[in-house]
Parts: sequence; C-alpha cells; structure tokens
Amino acid sequence: IGNMDGGLHEINQKNGTNTANIAHHSKGLFSIIWKDQQLYTLGGEGKLTRWKSSPLKPELSIQLSNLPLRCADFCPRRNEWAIGASDGNIYLLDGENLTPKTTIPNAHQNSVFAIRYHPEKPYLISGGRDAHLNVFELETQEKMVSLPAHWFTINSIAFSPTLPYFATASRDKTVKIWDANE
Repeated sequence: IGNMDGGLHEINQKNGTNTANIAHHSKGLFSIIWKDQQLYTLGGEGKLTRWKSSPLKPELSIQLSNLPLRCADFCPRRNEWAIGASDGNIYLLDGENLTPKTTIPNAHQNSVFAIRYHPEKPYLISGGRDAHLNVFELETQEKMVSLPAHWFTINSIAFSPTLPYFATASRDKTVKIWDANE
C-alpha cells in the first residue's frame, strides 16, 4: 500500500498486520506495479523504484522527471516500460535495467494519467489530464491520433483480453469503449 507521504506499507495478508513501513518516495506514491515477482513504484518526486522483496527494500531507483510519475505499462514483446509523468512526457525504458531508451515529449498538455501498449500493434495509447486520447506509433513516436475523448481527465485505459476493444475511464464519470483495430 502506498500513501501520499511517499511511504510503502507491506501488509501480512493472513493476519492484516503492517510488516513494513518504508518512507522512500517524497510527495506521494502514485502507482504500484507487480511484474514477474518484482515490485515497482512510481513517486511524486519523479522517481521509478524497483524493490527487492525479502526483505522489502529499494534495489534500483531512476530519476526520470522533476514532477510525479503517474502511470506505467510493460510490453513483453518489446521488453520495454512506458512511464507517464506530470511533465506531459512519456518515458520509454529498457525492461531489464530500466535505462532510458527515448522520451516522447509533450505527449499531453500536462499530466499523463493512463498508458497502455496495444496488445497486437506497435502502438502506445495514452490518456491525460487534458482529456485527450492519444495513439503513438512506437518506432517513430509519431502521434497518429489525438482525440478530445472525455470532458475531464482520463484515469484508466484497459484492453479486453478476448475482443478487439479497449475502454477509457474518466473523471467525468463515463467509460467509453473504443475499437482497437481502428
């Protein structure tokens, strides 16, 4: 569990006790990702951290921005992380050592709040505080599509595991379904 002070809490699921309380990030912990038996956190100070699990302690931290990191997705076929930040940029990192590969600058007018790799095509889809849904071609980082998709912030993007659709969820209290093949 993360908190707005940047702390990470480890809770024992059997008895509900707090087994660790680690003050690591500053200005909040905005996302926790579990991938391949590894824990990753995104902090308000613009830092991405990979954690050792036993005992829970930071293993590697990368400063990507001076503003909060808000969202992340991993693409196995590219062995790559995409990290969305409050500076409006999207950072693409090597999947193993987290070294920066490239940056998509000004992906949104301000914060990038949602990000997903297309499961079949070389596209990255993002949503932001500007309420736009953007689609980037990954090889060139060219913005192929930019739609004013909602009235307020896009907070989440999710692909259907079986159908060619994805959904966006917004602070405007709507969910919209999109054709992933268009």
